[in-house]
Amino acid sequence: MTRAMDSVSFDIEVRESGSDGRTLEALVVPYGETSSATPYEGGERFLPGAFKRSVGQFRAAKRSLLLFRSHDHTQAIGKSESLTDTPEGLLASFRLARTPQGDAAIQEFREGILPGMSVGFRSIRDQRGMDGAREVIEAALLEASMVPMGAYDGAQGLALRAPSKPLDLSWATLPPAPIVDLSRPASQWR
Repeated sequence: MTRAMDSVSFDIEVRESGSDGRTLEALVVPYGETSSATPYEGGERFLPGAFKRSVGQFRAAKRSLLLFRSHDHTQAIGKSESLTDTPEGLLASFRLARTPQGDAAIQEFREGILPGMSVGFRSIRDQRGMDGAREVIEAALLEASMVPMGAYDGAQGLALRAPSKPLDLSWATLPPAPIVDLSRPASQWR
């Protein structure tokens, strides 16, 4: 026995995880860029792979890198969701806290007041480059900070994931579902 039903409509809302405008994507440290805003006479630069081991240690320990505002360690404004050592530099996704300080950092980033990034690190291995700059070969990550002006021009917040708009499927309808009498053989279900 087959019976047709009226079509059914429904509303559905689809949201991506982490897309509520509180996830900052950032290039925390660019590789190969020389900064003169350091105490080293010839400047300082990080060589590709400088944070590879440290990133692996954070992953293995399932720890997050804390994010601060201007290296003020009295209160974190977020923590890392991911850390990636790429040929271009150290990339990170930070989840900003639902606190007045986290909200302020989001607003200041949106207004271009807090666009830069800075990293707290401990040098494990470094050398003097041909141009006299300190070249950091390997470093341990300690923290990251959102700053008005970073020591490295390339160290920037790249994007703040904006809230996703609910997907409007109110127009969608499902076709009638057939009702099948299971007491009959399958060959007769048509």
